[in-house]
Amino acid sequence: MSDDAFEPPKDEPKDDDAVAPVKKTRAPGELPAVGDLFNETIEHFTADIGPYAMAGLSYFGVSMVVIVGSIFVLYFGMFIAAFGGMGIGAAIGGDAGGVIGLLLMFGGMFLIFLLFFAVIAGVLMPMHASTERAMQKHIRGEEPLSIGSPFSTMFVDLPSVVAVSLAASFAAFIGVFFVYVGAFVAMWVLFWASSLVALDRRGPIQALTTSASTVTGDIGGAGTLTLVAVLINMVAGNIPIIGPMFGIAFKVRVHDALFPDA
Repeated sequence: MSDDAFEPPKDEPKDDDAVAPVKKTRAPGELPAVGDLFNETIEHFTADIGPYAMAGLSYFGVSMVVIVGSIFVLYFGMFIAAFGGMGIGAAIGGDAGGVIGLLLMFGGMFLIFLLFFAVIAGVLMPMHASTERAMQKHIRGEEPLSIGSPFSTMFVDLPSVVAVSLAASFAAFIGVFFVYVGAFVAMWVLFWASSLVALDRRGPIQALTTSASTVTGDIGGAGTLTLVAVLINMVAGNIPIIGPMFGIAFKVRVHDALFPDA
């Protein structure tokens, strides 16, 4: 009998070792690197771009209709408020007419401006919240994105979604008066408020305070991740159809890293 018959069996890798993906282990509470989250988003996005494109198509189409229509109403309403107020003031005449005309003009313009933001918050933000919920399920492998994803859960927690959106928008609007730096700071600090409502079902006040405390409480960690997420969403939002989907995908990944127990 040859020596080959007594050759000891070779060590074979266990099945678990053969199929398990390589993952970076992190200590509890340790935040992932920005590059890791960005690479994960790109890999998942490019590996199966079809669902992202379908959801992005419907999201982009409806958003454009709402935005263009709202801008048209905004400018037309401003025109009516301005000339209507001046016309009424002129008809009344005198100093009283001038004061009343100015009040009607600026009051009407302010109401039109509020209506513009109400339409944006009442339509686009519920769409955004619905997309975030669907995106989280898609990333986790629970349910694929589809053309109906931006609308499937639009009415879930609708009052809270609208309220937190209006509050964050108002904070950014006030920040404009501080040479626009204040508007960006408000956007950065309150960036997670909408996600905390949409994904974690927090109340508006709790979402706003939690977002602010998370960002400002760890500038080097959570604050930096949030800053990158803000910038990526600003840039991605200018790319039609797939841009917003990439921005939302990255935002959801960062959210899940910052609020793992939510």
